Amino acid sequence: MRTDAKKGRVVLVSAGSGGVAKIDRDSGEVLWSSTVPRRANAHSIELLPDGQIVVAGSGDGTTGRGGALYFFPATDRKHNSHTRPIDFPGAHGVVYNDGRLWALGYGSLRQYDIRKRSLAEASPRITTFWAFDEKAGKVTKEKVGHGHDLATIHGTERHEMWITNSHHVYRFDKYKVAEQSPRRLTDGRDGRWVKSAGNRVDGTTLQTRPLETNKGQCAAKFQTPTVSLFDGNGRELPSKTRKGSCFYKARPVVWTYY
Repeated sequence: MRTDAKKGRVVLVSAGSGGVAKIDRDSGEVLWSSTVPRRANAHSIELLPDGQIVVAGSGDGTTGRGGALYFFPATDRKHNSHTRPIDFPGAHGVVYNDGRLWALGYGSLRQYDIRKRSLAEASPRITTFWAFDEKAGKVTKEKVGHGHDLATIHGTERHEMWITNSHHVYRFDKYKVAEQSPRRLTDGRDGRWVKSAGNRVDGTTLQTRPLETNKGQCAAKFQTPTVSLFDGNGRELPSKTRKGSCFYKARPVVWTYY
């Protein structure tokens, strides 16, 4: 969900089959649509403040080969072609944050300067996350691994971000030094195979956790009929299940970037 400078509230949609779209929230009208190659396996989409759009495609689900970012410099119905793909193995998440585009994939978290018709990677490229080792009594490094989701933590003054990978959930404060961020959570919101993480301004956290909640209801192991909920301190709340549905991601209804 985003607020388009010209069209107001819009819903952004990406599908693994290659379709991507921007839809008017109130009327349901498709304001813009396009495609990326089916082999790209589109995972997420972001609307930039100037109206440009970026799509993350993971490529091969196991190796990340063929993963890329697809940049659409114009987003009206007559201009729906992307520029040359930007190589990024296993690209899964894209989010606009404080003037830059951030992207998560296999092995790294990257940031890009936004130009009129292109993206330019900026430094540093983050390849390690941080976790508190209780036995050692200190913070230790761990590899990024297979990144899954990247999203804004709504309501934080420093515009922090959620990060999930195959093993854990992290909070990322881009203004902290590398030894302090991204930092693994130590409460109930941490977990394996968390496919999406987001929050409402009141602190309620939404996650999709198919490893725990897909009890055979969905044929695809990465989907679930359940959205798991937690309060701002990581305590589990009653979940929401929609029988017959199979979700990959869940997003809070927040129309602003932060």
